Amino acid sequence: MMYQFKDEKLKFEIKNNLNKMLTNNKVKDIESITYEGSNIVTDKPAYFDISIRIKGYFEENETIILPKPLRLKESLLDKINEDKEKHGYKEIETMIVDALDNYYEGC
Repeated sequence: MMYQFKDEKLKFEIKNNLNKMLTNNKVKDIESITYEGSNIVTDKPAYFDISIRIKGYFEENETIILPKPLRLKESLLDKINEDKEKHGYKEIETMIVDALDNYYEGC
């Protein structure tokens, strides 16, 4: 009998603990936590062995690039600053990274 855990707090706690244990990868999302069965050992009545499967996704590694200074016309910079405020960005760099990410996700 398989049972799917729905508790978001449990997923959050497992994600945080995995991120503390794993040094090379960070967990982006826990998709599911499923109870897959148990093994009760009859010669040890207080002993049990439970199998749980955790499915999820790791965050993609990032590389920092330092671009050369950009020359922008003031009219373009004004439009960028308007969009920055309109969409709630604090930094232009974050807005540009999100725009590039959205553009290339669709390709």
